Amino acid sequence: AIYTNPALAGTGRDTLNRDGGRLASLYRNQWAMPGHNPYNSNYFGYDQKISDGLGNWGAYFIHDAAGKKGAFRTIQANAVYAYELPIVRNKLNVRYGMSIGYKHVSISSDKLTYEDQIDWTRGVVRESTDPGQSVGKSNMDINVGAVIYQSNWFLGFGIHNVQQPLYDYLGTEENRLLRRYQWLGGYTIGQGKNVSVRALSAVNVQGKNSQWNASLTAVTNGFEISAGWRKCLNEFFNTDAIIFSAQFSAKNLRVFYGFEYTVSALRSYAPTSHEVGLALPFTINQYFREF
Repeated sequence: AIYTNPALAGTGRDTLNRDGGRLASLYRNQWAMPGHNPYNSNYFGYDQKISDGLGNWGAYFIHDAAGKKGAFRTIQANAVYAYELPIVRNKLNVRYGMSIGYKHVSISSDKLTYEDQIDWTRGVVRESTDPGQSVGKSNMDINVGAVIYQSNWFLGFGIHNVQQPLYDYLGTEENRLLRRYQWLGGYTIGQGKNVSVRALSAVNVQGKNSQWNASLTAVTNGFEISAGWRKCLNEFFNTDAIIFSAQFSAKNLRVFYGFEYTVSALRSYAPTSHEVGLALPFTINQYFREF
């Protein structure tokens, strides 16, 4: 949550539905198939409310590995702060957030395959004469966001890569990471005695690339199940994937599993993605919070 939009720091609830701390982890294996494991991502985060006057804080760590044997890697560590202001007390509130951290991106040339290694009849069988070197670049990472909400709906907006960091590996062109803009929204469609239904939507835009995610979630007795889809909003306007997920809560533990099935032309090469997550909500000691 706090990576998606830093304004969400401190929104965790304990088992008695009070303001609490939240320790969360998520592992994503994207586009996997036998003998082909192109992208893995690991996330660890913690956030909590300090007090009404002091706001909310959090921190997260991300490690991504892409390509053969993790040739392209990203390591990121951020601190997050968010503050809430009531617009109409007990009815309408707005939260502002910001995260600042460190991001290191590296490419290991010894794990890449070069054209002169390929024999078009026997495969990758040659030694490369390319003198490529492993390179890494580090930059500050800055993200901002805001969320406005009532009891049954919310709207959020965030900007990632605010300063457009420079990742110029070869020194031949200015390779800046473009800002990524994100809009979030959620609405509780219906709420019965034991079941509630929520609609969620997210739009991401980064340069010429954009996508739309939408889902419906049913919640009952500590169990959540969701179904949704992801659509590209570029010139092709293709549906990219259909998504299913489930979350189960038992006392102080929440377990999440997500499954994506690719429905675009990419499905022959990258048919599925999987996510597994754990979250541990807990009560913040009252003395510690006041202190």
